Amino acid sequence: LSLVTKDVTIIKDLWKNFDEKLKQSIQDHLRLIKDAVKSTDYDSNSLLVNVGILECDFIMLRNPHSENFNGKADIIKKCEDIKRNIKDISESSSYVNAEAKFKKSILDRLDKLWYSCDGVIDICGNAC
Repeated sequence: LSLVTKDVTIIKDLWKNFDEKLKQSIQDHLRLIKDAVKSTDYDSNSLLVNVGILECDFIMLRNPHSENFNGKADIIKKCEDIKRNIKDISESSSYVNAEAKFKKSILDRLDKLWYSCDGVIDICGNAC
C-alpha cells in the first residue's frame, strides 16, 4: 500500500510541475504577443492581451505551485497590483475609445477579475 501512495504522490508532483510550466508558458506567450501588439495600431488587440495577462496572473496567484507559494502579504500585494492595472486599463484611451459591444465584453472580464481579487484579499485578510 505504501508503494501505491508513493506512486500517487510522484504522479501528483509531476502533474503539478506540468501545470506550473504550462501556466508559465502561457504567461510568456501572452507577454510576447503584447510586445508584438505594441508595434501595431490595433488597440483592441492590446486591450485583449492586457486583460489576458491580468487573468493569467490571477490564475497563477490563486493556484500557486507549492514551491512558489507566497505569503499572504505578497498575495494581497499582487491582487492590489492587478486591481491597479485594471483601473489603468479602464482609463486608457484604447478602452475609452473602444466600440460599445467590445468595451462591454472587456468591462465584464475586468469586473469579474476585480471581484475575484477582492475575494482573495478578503480571505487573506480574514485568515491572518
